[in-house]
This record gives sequence, structure tokens and C-alpha cells, in this order.
Amino acid sequence: MTEHVDSYRFLDALSRQMVKSWISLNQPQPIPWTPLTKPLSECTVALISTGGIVLKKDRPFDLWDERKNPWWGDPSYRIIPRDTTAQDIRIFHLHINPAFVEQDINCVLPLQRLSEMETRGEIGHCAESHYSYMGYILEPKTLLEKTVPDIIEHLRQEQVDVVMLIPVGSVCCWSVGLVQRQIEAAGFTTISLSYIPDLTASVGVPRLAGVEHPGGMSLGIPDDVEGQTTVLRTALHAVETMTEPGSILDLPFDWPEELKKKFYTYPPQTSPIRVHLMHHREQYVNLLKRDVPEQE
Repeated sequence: MTEHVDSYRFLDALSRQMVKSWISLNQPQPIPWTPLTKPLSECTVALISTGGIVLKKDRPFDLWDERKNPWWGDPSYRIIPRDTTAQDIRIFHLHINPAFVEQDINCVLPLQRLSEMETRGEIGHCAESHYSYMGYILEPKTLLEKTVPDIIEHLRQEQVDVVMLIPVGSVCCWSVGLVQRQIEAAGFTTISLSYIPDLTASVGVPRLAGVEHPGGMSLGIPDDVEGQTTVLRTALHAVETMTEPGSILDLPFDWPEELKKKFYTYPPQTSPIRVHLMHHREQYVNLLKRDVPEQE
């Protein structure tokens, strides 16, 4: 059983350096806090994933412009109804292997597992709407000034009490913290489920569950109903016991080495930013400093 989640276990050398540098850039700041005012069994719960999940009938996230300018990421969002399954979606995210989510959406957006918790009475309601954005966002201005306020308005309309946020990539584990802070400050009780908890915590999030699973499979491997349920249940119930801003729980779930060998979680193609840095090594420092260079 894992006693302390290793934030760097599933990162390559470049990602490790970036994460350590970004942690050092984050300065301590007041943490927003909305206490839980009723039992989880009476709460309406919504999920937010950074997995770039889109209904097949909906507009894709813009990967074309990211390929042209790898310092940019699409800051928009999509609504994902509660009854959505893997057959209904596509993944538009250049920094993860989409195969596992396209096989089982519950790997990063556990809609079926949450609905089952509603049926068992563990939560009050699974919200009608859940949300996805593409978490590779180096410049979060539009994300925070337009996307998140829109999501907050939807959360209010559906009378959501608790929001769980699930990042899928290394940059996602930073941007999700910014999103979580804003949603908590708007009056919702939030918790993030992060596989790089050191990075997410450094942003100053109110509640965090760290899980030593690879990006793109935060809840576990495809079709592992029991494993996914255990992760989701443990993280959500932690909300009831966390009483101070900045609370962190290391989830005690192992990821055996044989699974690491079996499931290749890196993207099938090298991401645009990595290709760009191969040809512009002088801009590597910009990535470490989170300093987006001006585009010509």
C-alpha cells in the first residue's frame, strides 16, 4: 500500500524539471475555503476533467492552433451529460494517450461510478452536467476569466454542492489548481484528484487527494469497476473529514510495475511543445519559468 504519493514516478526527465521549477515559482497565498455544510449523502456532486473530452456530436477542442503555436492551448470547455459513455465521446488532447479514456471514460471522468454511488445512497445526486476542458493551458487568462465563470454559472443552476476536479497531464495538474481555487471561492466545496499532488498543492488548493496512478488513468485501468469505485469513494468521502484549507490526503493505492509496463500512458506522438523545444532549445528556460514567449 502506498503511504506517500510520489509526484514524479510517472514523469520523464523534462516533466520532472518543469514540475520542480513550477513549484518553486508558486508563492504562498490565502486559500479559499467553502466548508461542507451537510453530509455527502445529501450533496449533489459534479465532476470536471482536464482530459479534452468531447461528445462526438460536439465541437472538438482546437488542436490545430496548438500545433501551429505550441505555447497555446484551447481554453474552452464542454458539457458532458451524466449518462455519457465511452461510445459517445472523442478525446482531443495532445499530451496523453487517449486510448484508455476512449475505451472507458471512467478512467478520468467517472460518470458511471458516481451514478452508482448515487444509487447506493453514498451521495445525494450525481449532477446532470459535468465538464471537460483541455488542461494544457500555459496562459490561463481566458480560462479563468471566461471558461470558469461559465462553468460556475452552470454549477449554480444545477444546485451543485461538491465538485471533484481530475487532471490528466503534468500542465493540467497546475491549471486544475487555478480552476479549483476559483470554484471554491464561488461557494462550492471542491477536491482535486491529482497524480502530481506536489504541483497541484503548490497552487494553494483547498483540498487535494493524491493518487499514484499515471496521467490519463487517475481512477484506474479501463473497466476496473471495483478499483475505480474505491478511488472515487475514498477521495469524495475525504471531503467530509477535511476541516482546514490546504488539506491533503495521500490515497493508499498501488500501481504495480507490471501495469506500468502494460499500459503505455505517454501520447502516441511527441507533443507540439516538445517538438518545438527540440528546434528552439533557447526557449527551454521559458518553459521552466512558465514565461510564454511573444509570438511573431
